[in-house]
Amino acid sequence: FRLVFKNWFSAVWVPGKSGVKLMRIYGFPINRIYDGLYGSDDKCFIPGKPLKERSKQFLFVGQLIYRKGLDTLIEAFHKFSVNNPDWEMVIYGEGEYEEKLISCDNLILNPFAQPEVIAEAMRKSRFLVLPTLEDHWPLVVNEASLSGCGLILSNIVGNSVEFLNEKNGFSFAAKSVDQLYDCLCKAASLTEDRLDEVYEESLRLGSYFTPEQSGERFVQIIADLKELIID
Repeated sequence: FRLVFKNWFSAVWVPGKSGVKLMRIYGFPINRIYDGLYGSDDKCFIPGKPLKERSKQFLFVGQLIYRKGLDTLIEAFHKFSVNNPDWEMVIYGEGEYEEKLISCDNLILNPFAQPEVIAEAMRKSRFLVLPTLEDHWPLVVNEASLSGCGLILSNIVGNSVEFLNEKNGFSFAAKSVDQLYDCLCKAASLTEDRLDEVYEESLRLGSYFTPEQSGERFVQIIADLKELIID
């Protein structure tokens, strides 16, 4: 497969660092691997108020299916809510877990919505929570980052290396209720100064993956390939 891939393509364009690593394994030289394939709409997903001025609200956006880690989310948030009844978990999505989620306290379930609605919800939320069991490049992480949200991501999220560090959120082992619970508690206890740091760092990281950035990289790829063909 590696030989076929190299023989068919002169270069590859991948979303981020994990894609670069994979293509290096396939034998592509580093100067023929381009990242930045995906970018979220920074005209729709724009910064909201500073996190310290937002409601005590977590946000989940995605399909309501097993692969998204909903079992872990429900159990961890239920445990968290016992001592933090003033916090809410807002959910947007549709799927097999709808009935189970409706019965949860402090959990607000909304149907699938258009980007403008999701963008508004992100501007009102402090943290995006994504407990997924398999996700290679969930755009919702990029969108939340552009909106200034902090991030609470499972260690399976493929683009966490691009959007998450110790300054703007927390990582936990997928399927670990206790670790997600700890992350929710840490997020809820951050000082206003730390919330400001979370906000600024998410905006900084999100700004590297926009349509403008992808367009610039595309122009660069075309120019490089033209030189390759001439040579």
